[in-house]
Amino acid sequence: MKRITKVLNIICLTLLITTITTLSFAAPPTITSVSPSSGERGQTLDIFITGTNLGGATSVYFTGTDIKVNKISPMIGPRPGTRLKVNITIYRIAQLGPKDVFVRTPEGEAKGTKLFLVAGPPVIKSVIPSKGAEGGTMDVTINGEGFYGLTKVDFGRDIYIIGAPRVESEYVPTAIYVTIRISRPAITYGRRDVVVETNHGRAVGTGLFYVEAVVTRTVVSSVFPDNGWQGQTRDVTIRGVNLSETTAVSFGEGITVNRFTVVSSTEIQANISISRTAALGSRDVTVTTPRGTAVGRGLFRVTRLI
Repeated sequence: MKRITKVLNIICLTLLITTITTLSFAAPPTITSVSPSSGERGQTLDIFITGTNLGGATSVYFTGTDIKVNKISPMIGPRPGTRLKVNITIYRIAQLGPKDVFVRTPEGEAKGTKLFLVAGPPVIKSVIPSKGAEGGTMDVTINGEGFYGLTKVDFGRDIYIIGAPRVESEYVPTAIYVTIRISRPAITYGRRDVVVETNHGRAVGTGLFYVEAVVTRTVVSSVFPDNGWQGQTRDVTIRGVNLSETTAVSFGEGITVNRFTVVSSTEIQANISISRTAALGSRDVTVTTPRGTAVGRGLFRVTRLI
């Protein structure tokens, strides 16, 4: 009888061990956390993956191919199968941002969504469009990488951010969408630095945005041809800015403007007659519009007929 009891005890103990093993490792794994939850480019470190049914892990991997898994070590403790120690190397060219973590066992695969972050300062590669005029409001895209945890976007003085900048994707944060307004008049014109700040650092895109001045006055910039001889009648082209409402054109004393036609806001076609007694030398060309009178200094020259 004692022998039978002993045999039964052994059988019960075997069944109990089998049951515990089955409960611990037969079910698919789960992942609840990763610690530490971030690492830098080029770094080799140990991370600890916490979850359930991890003891039979055959592989651990991350989103993409930026992180190499060197060694997997199941942790032994009072609750087996709940923790893995994993040694990893983050490649120096790894894409910045959050990564999914995967653990595979014979019973299945677990996914920890965005549980590990490849951290580092952001990088700005381009700004599109790359210029804007004073007084304008426009949508701008900042391209680069590592924009995860965005805290600030700055285009410098005179340029205001409207609303909250938006990152293209939390998984692959390579673009920032932002609406800007450029004050008018701007205090400074020309190239501007674009600054992006995140929880992991600061990036400066040197001279990536250009602020243009808006010309509201009429400007006369050139005349072609730029000369004529005494007694000649000829057609000339006047070029400039804001010429569309021209009411008068003048080449000064001794030159008659017979007629003119406004071709566009930047061009006027005129027919002129130069008196045989017109003074020789350079002449100012004057264009009058509702915006005011523009003078092109010395843009036309009267020569002697040889």
